[in-house]
Amino acid sequence: MNPQAALPVLFVAILISSCIQEEPLPAPSTVTPSPTSIAYTENEAVELHKKGWLDIIEKSETDFYSKYSFYTSRVLAVTYPEIYLKSDLTKAQTYPLEITLETLQKYTIVEFEEIYPVKYPVFSFLDRRNFPLFLTIHSNTKLMTQIDRASAYYVHLRLENVEAHNTFIIYCDNQNSYIYSQGTLVFMKNLQPVNTIDGNPVLIFNENCAWYPLMGRTTSTDASGNLSKIVTEFSTEKVNPELSEFEKEIVTRMNQITDIDLSVALQLTEFSWHDDPPSIKYLNKQIHCALMLKLADYLSPIPAYLATIEPQSPVHKRVQALGDEFLSHIKVHNYLENPGDETDNTADSSYYTGIAACGPKSFPISVALDFAGIETYVVSGKDIEKSGHFWLYIKEYDLLVSNGHVSKQSPFVYGEGRFKLIDYIGYKMEGLSFVWQNGKFSSEGNLSSTAVSGLLTHVHEKYNDEIGGVNNIDGRREIVTLQKVIETLEVYSLHVLLMT
Repeated sequence: MNPQAALPVLFVAILISSCIQEEPLPAPSTVTPSPTSIAYTENEAVELHKKGWLDIIEKSETDFYSKYSFYTSRVLAVTYPEIYLKSDLTKAQTYPLEITLETLQKYTIVEFEEIYPVKYPVFSFLDRRNFPLFLTIHSNTKLMTQIDRASAYYVHLRLENVEAHNTFIIYCDNQNSYIYSQGTLVFMKNLQPVNTIDGNPVLIFNENCAWYPLMGRTTSTDASGNLSKIVTEFSTEKVNPELSEFEKEIVTRMNQITDIDLSVALQLTEFSWHDDPPSIKYLNKQIHCALMLKLADYLSPIPAYLATIEPQSPVHKRVQALGDEFLSHIKVHNYLENPGDETDNTADSSYYTGIAACGPKSFPISVALDFAGIETYVVSGKDIEKSGHFWLYIKEYDLLVSNGHVSKQSPFVYGEGRFKLIDYIGYKMEGLSFVWQNGKFSSEGNLSSTAVSGLLTHVHEKYNDEIGGVNNIDGRREIVTLQKVIETLEVYSLHVLLMT
């Protein structure tokens, strides 16, 4: 059964978004430290990183979005890593991407640990990722891990009409990666042909099949038989990477997540405002930006570290300090400086590429604030034209955080009232999108509509903000009154209750 079929209502509106970049503004000086916030030190960042993984693992037992967030994060510790290659190839064929060996030689090869500053709590295997090719190719940092170069090389060969059953990636426990194609073995560290492998292969795959003992994939489904031949030729007695005790626990629990719909996973491995084909584009763009990417950030060491910064400072100073730390690794606001390069980032790919827009700047900071016990909401608002923006609202302290900066503007509506058409609210590991398309209401998410209507009512009564919803009509937007938004959400809540 397709998990999407279990959702009460599917959101199908096509939304256009562009993010705004602003200068930092001083925060109010009257804000005091939260008596309920949790104070962490740098030494506890590892425990927070563990907590993030455990929170997602536990929620994935009952939550559709959490279950697929591992694929959004692009971690290698998933059962079906070939989904990443299939997504990359489809994207390259559609966009299209021009990938040459000369292009690949322009990137500096790094170990995955080098993506993160030394103090960050990085796990030896769980934090290995195979990032989206589109992001890697357009990286501002011009860095590549070997497995990402292997993915790019694989796509290059496939675009040159080399058949998939003749081409495989071999990934070793020491991160060394190789392309094996038509009898030739190429080392990704220097793109040179070699005769032997340095390391123990732990994953061998192409876009259609994989040998991955760690994740229970030992039986080949490759009809050509080539995968089995390569495994026989290159595998050693050591078929699994070295894992810590915590990583062993996580891998065991990951192997218990078996009800994965591969077509859904494929749609959730990369999110772009570009018109991708349906096979790699989830119908609800708003959900992917606001919920899937934030859930993926729970798996990242970045928010875990950010949550340890200045725990004893007043809230506004603490939030700005962790925002400054995150922004120090981001050199390009991609929606503004690279028009058309509008694939959204996780926290990890933001550090890796040096690129992030408003959503990818907001989500990891909100996860860090969740870890710190500071009540924070993710908000998406549209203007009446074609722009939109993501920001954070810290309810208890009347703080608005936009693009990593604490702002003096209206405590809820960013842009001095401009982005007042609210279409998404997120809180902790849940979120709800809501919109009208040609007058017809649709919504999707795992946050209750009652919670959303309650927040919007609170905001309107406290700040008298002129907020509402959005109705998309034939390429233009109309305002939906706040009263109608709240009434509709309450009816929707009753409808969902009656269906359960």
